[in-house]
Amino acid sequence: MAEAIFTDLVKKAGLSEQIQVDSASTNAISGMATDERTLTILQEHGIEPPQTAARQLRAKDFSTSDYVIVMDKHNYLDAKRIAPIELNAKIHSIYEQTPTKEDQVVIDPWYTNDFSTTYANLSEALPNWLNYLKTKL
Repeated sequence: MAEAIFTDLVKKAGLSEQIQVDSASTNAISGMATDERTLTILQEHGIEPPQTAARQLRAKDFSTSDYVIVMDKHNYLDAKRIAPIELNAKIHSIYEQTPTKEDQVVIDPWYTNDFSTTYANLSEALPNWLNYLKTKL
């Protein structure tokens, strides 16, 4: 869901050539298709779903990415375990760029079955990341 929302924001900002978006799981869910409940939420908001299946975060992702944005504390610890130690600084929290909410997390809706709240959280946090990244272009 995060990949689709952020891709949509980047596209609407006209920055698709400057900002590439990709997503990966810290869990072993490689090959799984996008959850139907996520597809429903994205469709309700007119956002095109991702065209790729889920994949596992890999050490090489840290050398090809400028930022690795994680959703919660477990993802953060998993990403630190996967990343080469010298690239740990690339790991960031989803709410890191949202003033007064830097410690907030996005809970995986697969566990809560609350896909609307996840959409709302991502829709709040991701525009702040886009604004931040614009300052780095």
